[in-house]
Amino acid sequence: MEQQDFAIDDIYDQLTKATYFTKFDFKAGYFQVPLDKSDRPKTAFSTRDGHFQFKVLPQGLTNGPPTFQRIVNQILGPNRWKHVLAYIDDIIIYSQNFNEHLKHIEEVCSLLKKANFKLNVEKCEVARTEILFLGHVIKAGG
Repeated sequence: MEQQDFAIDDIYDQLTKATYFTKFDFKAGYFQVPLDKSDRPKTAFSTRDGHFQFKVLPQGLTNGPPTFQRIVNQILGPNRWKHVLAYIDDIIIYSQNFNEHLKHIEEVCSLLKKANFKLNVEKCEVARTEILFLGHVIKAGG
């Protein structure tokens, strides 16, 4: 199992140098990750109406969060810790100026589109100087 390579405090420390912030939230996060056919029996359950298996990553699995985090980290690739961070299904893009921020947003959107990940538009916040992220208010200068 891959060890988590950061702590929440590391995320907040990274954001102190930024002026603009964008927060993305996945639409039905886990359910966007298809399961390999060979892994589907591991998610099997039975009801009085029949026997079923998930075709996508269900919530509630012990290894669900680290699996989803690893996938998101792979999608974001080398951009992580440069101008984008993710914590499970919350992504924050951060930049020092507005023009740079627009480029970063476009880059992250392109990566998510290529991976066929959809966002919950109602929960996204774009190009803010102050934003709520993981229960903390983040703003320019700390």
